[in-house]
Amino acid sequence: MLITISRQYGAGGSEVAQRIAAALGWSVVDNEIVGQVAERAGLTTEEVAARDERPPTFVERLARTLASSSQEFALPGGQLPAPITEPSLVRLT
Repeated sequence: MLITISRQYGAGGSEVAQRIAAALGWSVVDNEIVGQVAERAGLTTEEVAARDERPPTFVERLARTLASSSQEFALPGGQLPAPITEPSLVRLT
């Protein structure tokens, strides 16, 4: 079973999670999951954390679209760099 605690910054959600987990005899999975996803994706924790629960901006979507449609961004051998997309991070998580 999984319980998700959503909170605002500074609201003490981490402490609430620790207390609930202790009472139930469960483990808390918090920010360490960001590190695990980053390791699997070959990214830094900062890169993954920056995308956590944030949709791509219009400029990011536009840049991704332009990059995928232009050979100028192709790698040697004609390959396009594979961006780490939100669905990719969700799958790794």
